[in-house]
Amino acid sequence: PDRDLYDKLRSGLPAQVSDEKVAEAVLATKRAGMHEPSDIGKVALQNDQIFIAGRTPGFHAQVDAGKPAPDMSGTVQQLNSHNRAEAYEQKNQQQQQQQPNQQYGGR
Repeated sequence: PDRDLYDKLRSGLPAQVSDEKVAEAVLATKRAGMHEPSDIGKVALQNDQIFIAGRTPGFHAQVDAGKPAPDMSGTVQQLNSHNRAEAYEQKNQQQQQQQPNQQYGGR
């Protein structure tokens, strides 16, 4: 489910940035509230820092490209966990919106 986001970041970064580091950037991007490729405005590598700017002001992520990247399987596990938590949150919000308004004692 995160492949499109990965591809968007990969295409905006130089080849010397490892795939593991791009996966780490995907996780940082999602944690910053950018979930779709269309949410991303600009991707840049400057001074060993990966910067991801969202199209919506205030949404951004940063990853230190100078530090070793975690292994891909660990990052994928974190992404899966993040995605599950996000899906659970969305489901709960939908259920709360569907419940009848009992503010007035059910009248």
